[in-house]
Amino acid sequence: MNSQISLENHRALASFALDAGASISSLQLSSGNSTRALLAFHPNYQFENAWLFPFPNRLKNGIYTFEGQTYQFPQNDMENRPNALHGFISNKHFEIVHRTKSACTLKYEYNGDYAYYPFAFSITLGLELLPDALTCNVMVKNTGQQNMPCGFGWHPYFVADEGLETLSLKLPGSTIVELDPLGIPTGKEHPSHCFDESRVIHDTHLDDCFRLNLTNGLSQSELLFENGDLIEIWQDASFPFTQVYTHPSRKSIAIEPMTCGVNVLNSGDGLIVLAPDQSKSFSCGLRYIVR
Repeated sequence: MNSQISLENHRALASFALDAGASISSLQLSSGNSTRALLAFHPNYQFENAWLFPFPNRLKNGIYTFEGQTYQFPQNDMENRPNALHGFISNKHFEIVHRTKSACTLKYEYNGDYAYYPFAFSITLGLELLPDALTCNVMVKNTGQQNMPCGFGWHPYFVADEGLETLSLKLPGSTIVELDPLGIPTGKEHPSHCFDESRVIHDTHLDDCFRLNLTNGLSQSELLFENGDLIEIWQDASFPFTQVYTHPSRKSIAIEPMTCGVNVLNSGDGLIVLAPDQSKSFSCGLRYIVR
């Protein structure tokens, strides 16, 4: 079984770990005369740069009820909270459907084996590497015989070797979702203006979910480095949420596009329900800019 696939386009390089949910194991982009390694890797963290399904983020107590039936996910929250975290595809094998030097199509098919999620599906990733960008087109299809509840997310960790103290963050107009001590929404939201304009993170700790105000069906977040390098993270209207997490090392930050809110299989906030044979598509990506 081939465990990795690599793409290249001029000086841009990207690798995907097929046996680890097609997560991105390396990404280097170029702009002008500059190249930059964009994504960070922590050996003790299993969700780095991973695709998250059938839900991103946390599921309270790992329990949800759908169409009168209650299900229990394993509790795997790494902060010792009684939650399920990030679905279950991050350690699954994706097959190569098609590839060129700078693009590929990868697919995972699930037949509903787990009692806690007995809904068959397929996920297809269309990945294209440009010299200065990575574009991700995702399609989820219900291949079973019953309605399927789901949400999707991506968990990229961005390298900040200089430290977060000098890194600036800009988020689109948004509200912040209030979370309880277990990281579950309380049902309250508040306007968030801290990062309306690019602002240095300094010692700010973030582990927050933001509901985005989309402009023309698109949202763009930005990371600006002290040397002027800029990373633009974009997501289409199918991703109306972003989770932002500053790693304890203060050497990386996660900016996570999500189709739904936290605890979606219980709250229903952004929940996608696919009928048999129905599919849903999402698009997001990154761009590296040198000013």
